[in-house]
Amino acid sequence: MPKYFTRFTMLVLLIITTVSIGIAQTSLNTSLNLEVITSENAESLIPIAILESIFNPIVDDIAFNNNNTSLVAVGSSGVSSWELQSNEEASIFILDNAVASVLSKDANYVLCKCSDNPDLDDLIQVWNILNGEQMIEFEIERVGNTLAFDNSAQQFATSIGATFTDYAIQVWDVDGRIITSWEGYGWASNPVFSPDDKTLAVVYNGGDINALVLWNIEDGSEVVTLEQRSSYEPNISWIPLDVASAAFNSDGSILASINPTGSIWLWDVATGEEIRHMINEDVLPDTTQALYPDLQQGVIFSPDDSLIVSLGGEVLSIWDVATGNHLLMLDHQASIVVFSADGKLIATTNQDNTITLWGVRR
Repeated sequence: MPKYFTRFTMLVLLIITTVSIGIAQTSLNTSLNLEVITSENAESLIPIAILESIFNPIVDDIAFNNNNTSLVAVGSSGVSSWELQSNEEASIFILDNAVASVLSKDANYVLCKCSDNPDLDDLIQVWNILNGEQMIEFEIERVGNTLAFDNSAQQFATSIGATFTDYAIQVWDVDGRIITSWEGYGWASNPVFSPDDKTLAVVYNGGDINALVLWNIEDGSEVVTLEQRSSYEPNISWIPLDVASAAFNSDGSILASINPTGSIWLWDVATGEEIRHMINEDVLPDTTQALYPDLQQGVIFSPDDSLIVSLGGEVLSIWDVATGNHLLMLDHQASIVVFSADGKLIATTNQDNTITLWGVRR
């Protein structure tokens, strides 16, 4: 293991801008007087605060820590952390030449690709956010900007290759050993690990297939291929629609996927069968998905798996998993959405690189 590096700058500068609804906010206090977000109160969701780093970085990922006391963001400029109970200053450190990055589930580690020179191999680095120390650095040839940590922060997935014909998805451990690799199918993106870290779901678009493929990480076998088809547009029901991203529920039994207009599909992971197709007909039909090619679409389950929060077609939506009911729709251009572990806060990254915290007040 290489020695720790010290190529970062520790700072304690922070700008926190709070947004209030009806009552002016002088402090974040985001976990105070908030209810757990449920199907009964989802319509009362409001913005609680807007967070902004003085570096205004392009945000690649956000995550709440396990005890819901802080929110961490990582982007092209570095790592920012906000205390959610008060206006205490956040620690911020710089990442050198970071072009892609992702946080561990507990927000304690950051994985980044830290070079973008086509004539050189790319550096993969893992940093400890709690102390700002670099833990790992090694080289991988032709790494893409697709990165994903597993749930234990012991392995990660990345895209490899520069052209359609040599594109692949690989899983590595954090010591720089390759575990498995999948080639073919063309462009791959947005890999996500199952809760037990045994399965990897990968999005494929624009190549041999438009689908979500689940892979067995241990033996490299294909588990199932899931194709999103419209149940609301009979004339195109035979066409597999683009997949934007996906998320597992807490026990890995259900997978949710979303297309660029914000339509949601729920899948039974064991059988590969579609459970439900949910669409907001007030926004866009499935046929117009190409109108938003540059927007990321996000989907996530609530901690108790009763709700899905989605981003798509410039809309933030909340859905009831059991019934498929569309509980809330807000005009909101965002690219990443996460839930706090206690189910009281939702965070989204905005087009201006700020972060909005959402909640339901008592």
